[in-house]
Amino acid sequence: MIVQLQEPDTKKECEKSSSMNISFIVPVLNAEETIAACIESIKKQTVKGDEIIVVDNGSVDDTQHIVQNLIDEIVLVYPEITIGSLRNRGADKAKNEILAFIDSDCILCDGWRDSVIEIFENTTACATGSSCMISDNAPWVERAWKPERPVEKKETDFIASANFIVRKDSFQKIGGFNEVLTTDEDSNICYKLKQHGFRLIESPGTKVIHLGNPKTISQFI
Repeated sequence: MIVQLQEPDTKKECEKSSSMNISFIVPVLNAEETIAACIESIKKQTVKGDEIIVVDNGSVDDTQHIVQNLIDEIVLVYPEITIGSLRNRGADKAKNEILAFIDSDCILCDGWRDSVIEIFENTTACATGSSCMISDNAPWVERAWKPERPVEKKETDFIASANFIVRKDSFQKIGGFNEVLTTDEDSNICYKLKQHGFRLIESPGTKVIHLGNPKTISQFI
């Protein structure tokens, strides 16, 4: 479904939950080269009750056509608004208690969903995720400028918005993403969560591969 739209007492810990569904929110702009791989990786992780919401920032390439052929769920079009606003519009439509913000040039690795549910069922964390990794066959240029660091399960002050999973009630309590910022909206939302006393846990099991890194010297330059 395509919808063309125009811009128009806090708990310190989150309760554990035994049954959860995820709303995957994918912001996108002219990502015809990566959006199919992103959505296919998400579909492999979904179970009954999950949903995929694609929020398009006004793509002029083949992105929307590709998305329509891959999902029968929600596609929203909001041209020329900030990335924080785009993510918030997707969250507004989400029906599930877990929001997973996944960038359109990222692919979820095996075990991603199980790791997310394990964190939320067994800890009081309100957000989780991990840094973006590179593929096993990444060229030397990509490996040289983006060396991978080991990821271990630990409490953290920051989770990148490219792979950011948060409880919807916590997200709503802190007002979602800042819609004025054009960058660093992920640093801001993590700061707001921490200011409200919420816990963030980085988890290696929630790994994603980032496809959008420069892979040649000319791309890097």
